[in-house]
Amino acid sequence: MADETSESLTLSREDAAAKLEAIASELRRTEADIAVNVENKSISLTPAESVEYDIAVDEHSGMLRSKRESIRIDLQWAVDD
Repeated sequence: MADETSESLTLSREDAAAKLEAIASELRRTEADIAVNVENKSISLTPAESVEYDIAVDEHSGMLRSKRESIRIDLQWAVDD
């Protein structure tokens, strides 16, 4: 079973950085479970000691649209049952 909770917001750079820092702070904790806030939920996750880290940067320029840039960061791990 796969559950996905997602959120799409327009934030200031400072607020976006604060959200990323909150996730980073949770990952640094030594407790097994971390809390990630998405929408109005606090989701509990159990990251492994080692995680897969993927980052992708996209740069798009078009003749009819303005230039767009994006960063996608993906963290994955196996959860022991």
